[in-house]
Amino acid sequence: MPLTPFHLGPALALALVLIWFVDLPALLLGSVAPDIEAAAAMMWFRDWPFPIHGFLHSFVGGTLLSLVLSAAIFPIRKHLETPLRFLKLDQKRSFPRIFAGALIGVYSHILLDAPLYTDIKPFWPLDLNPFLSEGMSRGFEIYGFCVTSLIVAFAIYLVILCLKLVLRHKYLNKRGVIILSFFICLALIIGGLTCWILVTSSTQKKPELSWYVERLEEEGYVIEGRPLTEVHVDNVLEVHWFSDFRGIARQKNVSYVYIDREIGALYFLSETGGGEREVFVFYYDRED
Repeated sequence: MPLTPFHLGPALALALVLIWFVDLPALLLGSVAPDIEAAAAMMWFRDWPFPIHGFLHSFVGGTLLSLVLSAAIFPIRKHLETPLRFLKLDQKRSFPRIFAGALIGVYSHILLDAPLYTDIKPFWPLDLNPFLSEGMSRGFEIYGFCVTSLIVAFAIYLVILCLKLVLRHKYLNKRGVIILSFFICLALIIGGLTCWILVTSSTQKKPELSWYVERLEEEGYVIEGRPLTEVHVDNVLEVHWFSDFRGIARQKNVSYVYIDREIGALYFLSETGGGEREVFVFYYDRED
């Protein structure tokens, strides 16, 4: 999910559940930090030589990113205490809490993106991604999960406010608060799963290729019908997840795209530095 706020939904829910153990701002920043690669490739450097989801989308790179992020956050963390106190989410500042939050945030980003993009290698230097899913529905499930998590996070926030109010006025003893917290969390989990099922079931119908083509044309892409068998190139790169298309097309500075309705795919041509022609093929479900 390059350059999107969807990662903040699960991150906020995790941060609130772990509010007494990890730093909330660090976790939120960590959940979006790996997309600095996507920003570099799609916005700042047109000739970016690395994958859009590269080193920082691996657990090794993510761990190093968490350390750098923690070192950057720690000196300025005290300036965030006032808004957090206003939200009744004030926390003690410590480097271990900040690092734990950043690490969980970055890892959550990697785990959410890994099923979606073919260029992610979470276990780098190993060239594998066991989480990758070639089905289009998996993407809608993950997006639905992110939206649902944001709703659940808001509910958790209200629970935290209620628990602080109860403890402050001593309406319940500690044992009563623990029991109440357990049942509230159980209700939130059941409610969250129910919302997730409803959201994902409403998006189970996969969009047709023609629908996606219309969206691309609205974005300014020129699309021409042409069978892939008529194209003669030196190299064929096959991609099985539609979310890769926009990122790779922008990275290659492509605006002219071909469609092969017979095999249910979009593709575009590109040239390598050595003058060879290559084709990127993005497969979709066949249309009825």
